[in-house]
Amino acid sequence: MVPTGREEAWRFTPLSRLAGLHDGSAVKSAAKSLYLKSASQNGVRAERVDRAVLSNISTSDDIVVQRVHAEAEDAFLLDIAPNIHLVEPIYLGRNAQSESGAELSRVRISVGAHAHAVVIVENDGHSILGEDIEILLEDGASLKFITLQEWDSTSVHVARHHAIVGRDATFQSITVSVGGGLVRLLPTVEFAGPWIFSRVARCLLCNCGTTFGTSYAC
Repeated sequence: MVPTGREEAWRFTPLSRLAGLHDGSAVKSAAKSLYLKSASQNGVRAERVDRAVLSNISTSDDIVVQRVHAEAEDAFLLDIAPNIHLVEPIYLGRNAQSESGAELSRVRISVGAHAHAVVIVENDGHSILGEDIEILLEDGASLKFITLQEWDSTSVHVARHHAIVGRDATFQSITVSVGGGLVRLLPTVEFAGPWIFSRVARCLLCNCGTTFGTSYAC
């Protein structure tokens, strides 16, 4: 159902500034901006896969996430092998967008059992972006997940970061937003086993005319 702004989840978001991501009026572009920015490391695989190969591992009642699930043609997959302890962070960046319209982006980050990693996503430049990032931590895995929003003043970024955390796993999420016209991020955590540690932190530095929205659920 298209939100009206009276719903609790949307009442602090100015719908008129969502560029049509929430009501389907935004025309989908062919942009696929996310890419592996850092050097390749042993045990790390980054590739785009067809949507038929990589099904969703979660559901959402968020209208933008539902549209991403329905319309994104492929997904960016970052796979970290089991028992790997990465010394260097993995950096993901954005290619400059030359196309008009809205990008609908699916992302999967999978961390194998007892692997340890830091993943940093650097969002900058211009974009109209609806995105769903699913993060799967197998038993005993550890991930520090950092996202930096440094968009230009005309960008719109609406996304969910959904982590499914296995037994004895550790998940830390840090979100820093310092730019963009409207940025609405929804970090959520799902516990898939006992003895889990999860920490979610956010930092918002707002310029004049910028709207930030974030909530947390587990």
